[in-house]
Amino acid sequence: MGQWGAQGYAQQGYTYDQILNAYYPGTELGQTATTSIRVLLASGKKTLTISSKKPVTVEDGDGVDHTLPAGSTTLTPALELAVDGAPAQPLTPPLTFSPAAGSTLTLGRRYRGRILVDVPSKKLRAINVLGLQQYLYGVVPVEMPSSWLPAALQAQAVAGRSYALASRKAG
Repeated sequence: MGQWGAQGYAQQGYTYDQILNAYYPGTELGQTATTSIRVLLASGKKTLTISSKKPVTVEDGDGVDHTLPAGSTTLTPALELAVDGAPAQPLTPPLTFSPAAGSTLTLGRRYRGRILVDVPSKKLRAINVLGLQQYLYGVVPVEMPSSWLPAALQAQAVAGRSYALASRKAG
């Protein structure tokens, strides 16, 4: 969907669903039961650095929760972390990093939601696991200025949500 075109339609009085119909004729609006998505952030890495301004909960592959202190942590494929006040120890993958309430995780940049780290083929992979609405909070502002008309922004949100759901892959 062309963002400037969507804004132009909105300026002519089109509603978000009319804008979407102009770009995607014959499609129907509907609802989804999907509430979260996974977005690949990094793959095939030797190291990853995750940080947070508040302590982080780390769930290991055995389902055990650990506490990682605030600050920056560099991961290697060994997945050795100093958690729960103890010296660094290897944890069973995959690891799911969950920020404290009101906080975010940083992996090169800030991310909403959780970050799952696993080690396929002896290299690190990071996946952002977040709610579909949280995903839109990051996508729509990149695509359109917040000062644009609500109908254009709503059309972008529906298009972004639809793209995220349509481009999902198993695994």
